[in-house]
Amino acid sequence: MASSKTKPNQTVEYRVCGMDCAEEVALIRRRLAAAPGIEDLRFDVVQGKLTAAFDPQTLTSERIAEEVSSLGLECRPWEEPPREAPFLERRGRDLLTALSGLSLALGFAVQVLESGDWLAAIAHHGHSESALAMACLLTAIVSGAVLVVPKGVKSLAGLRPDMNALVLVSLIGAAWLNEWAEAATLAFLFSFAGRLESWSMARARRELGGLMAVAPQQASVVHGDHEHRVPAVSVAVGSLVRVRPGEHVPCDG
Repeated sequence: MASSKTKPNQTVEYRVCGMDCAEEVALIRRRLAAAPGIEDLRFDVVQGKLTAAFDPQTLTSERIAEEVSSLGLECRPWEEPPREAPFLERRGRDLLTALSGLSLALGFAVQVLESGDWLAAIAHHGHSESALAMACLLTAIVSGAVLVVPKGVKSLAGLRPDMNALVLVSLIGAAWLNEWAEAATLAFLFSFAGRLESWSMARARRELGGLMAVAPQQASVVHGDHEHRVPAVSVAVGSLVRVRPGEHVPCDG
């Protein structure tokens, strides 16, 4: 009688730059759930890690990375330690946010100088933007929304509106009403909020890395009336681990 063998699933880990909250997790999950061959998805937002189990006869690891990258997120194979990213890759979004904020401030300053009244500049009463103010505001809009617009377009095209789509629609509405200052303010604030989220997540990752650096590499596993020193990563679920006074806890449970 012939026996059939099922080829085991393949598991691959990816580093996803820009996966900082549950919104990106839900976006990735929806995209990959529709891909044939996906068996399981696990997310570690703190480390920016995606673990995918899939059928290698139906899907490839490169295809998974392409699907995630199509959402506007950078996806590459997991590396330990992570590679040193180029300066623009590490600070590009910070520079865009700073440019947006600076351009918005300059645009507002130009409006105040031209109107002679900062209240009138805020309310836009009795004047329209000059060419210089308009250039500053457009720069603020473009630099603040350049990363949001592609995500918003893909969200609307997929009939799955999210926060990026809401911001995109708001920007279009403000531009339609000639409220360029409001559009610039929205673009900057949303970009700045995204940077705050990324900065807080980066801090959490650094703190987690510091904890992992001091974590013991060995654990004392109790077997009956004796114990063995084994690598901490090999401790099985349900094992009894002995931690003496002054020692760090080698694993959680």
